[in-house]
Amino acid sequence: MKNFVSAGCFTIHKRNNKIFVLLIHRQWDKNTSGWVPPKGTVEEDEPPDKAAIRETIEETGVRDVKLIKYIESSHYGFLFGGDTANKIVHWYLAESKSGKLGQKHLSEHEKKTLDKVCWVEIHKALKKLQYENEKIILTKIIADLNNSTLNLVDSYYQKYTTQNIGHYSAEIGYYSQAKLRLVEEKLLTRLSNKEQILDVACGSGRFSINAGLLGYKITGVDIAAPVIEKAKKLAEANRLKNLKFITANMIKLPFADKTFKQVLCLRFSLNSVPTFANRKLALAEMYRVAAPGGTIYIETQNMFYLGGGFSMILTNIFIRYLFRYINIFVHKMLGIEYTDLLPGDFVYRSGKVKSAPSGYLHLPSAFEIKAMIPQNAKIMFTSTPEILNNDKKDLFKYWRYSLWTILTKN
Repeated sequence: MKNFVSAGCFTIHKRNNKIFVLLIHRQWDKNTSGWVPPKGTVEEDEPPDKAAIRETIEETGVRDVKLIKYIESSHYGFLFGGDTANKIVHWYLAESKSGKLGQKHLSEHEKKTLDKVCWVEIHKALKKLQYENEKIILTKIIADLNNSTLNLVDSYYQKYTTQNIGHYSAEIGYYSQAKLRLVEEKLLTRLSNKEQILDVACGSGRFSINAGLLGYKITGVDIAAPVIEKAKKLAEANRLKNLKFITANMIKLPFADKTFKQVLCLRFSLNSVPTFANRKLALAEMYRVAAPGGTIYIETQNMFYLGGGFSMILTNIFIRYLFRYINIFVHKMLGIEYTDLLPGDFVYRSGKVKSAPSGYLHLPSAFEIKAMIPQNAKIMFTSTPEILNNDKKDLFKYWRYSLWTILTKN
């Protein structure tokens, strides 16, 4: 069975208080034609988000295409060379400020099949679209616009949060089958199966499902709706009545104060929150929902990880931090808006699913984490070896890949 990966954009443009969508008309054969959003094949080692922009520019000639957010992926099968093939299409929402149609760059095949490009008023576009799944996606976009939940000029936080939603949603297949790590098995021995546990940024339930099978009561929250839906299906398939999954943002948890005795934020989930202010807010929310005497376990990827060599540490300090602080200062002095990555941030390719969109991560130090901790919290830093070895002192804990922060609420 052959697998194909494509990416495309629903590109919008505002003009005269109306919103238009960029569509192309394809003539597949003498009897089949229709209007569709621009999309095309993701090339080898090409991130899907980059492919979506490239294909839109090549097929329409619109040059100022700027991604706003990842939407979702479409999956379908078709016949290819007498055999069944699978195709996944990563869809993105994008914007063009100018709306200007320019010179297209088409392959010989595209020259024969693509005969029209135009901006269509968004509600009329809904009627024109050829395929039902694309109509459903556009309906969701219209609902977002009507509810004023979509800002055409996204903030830094919104940009990279939506990027991460796409990234982790594309990794559902991998993480929904992954088991507990040794450190998590050991961590469970410290937790009570009588008390409710909050799993913050639970994803598709890798930790929650496996712990639930051992009898632990867990509430999992994640900002990505697709991963929560997968977690719910897995819990239902395993008949786990002791689990609950909710779509929610960790910077605004939907729980009352002092609800949970045990709160977990595992596998670098805090690293995936853009901006210092929002990471601090996420920690404040975990502390708020923790009951007095409760414990919060936070695992973060460490900027001083020694296993990557001193060259990696120097890169983190001088390129990802110092250089960017200087760059921001220069931009400010010149009165130019700084739009690049903030200090300590980077974008990376998935090591689990090749076709997944790029992910965002921030690398903090223990000093930065300490600066984010609520004042009344009792704090302790530990490492994976210390947890595995019953708190036996680890001389290299501040140089490990994972840095663990344990907070106790007074």
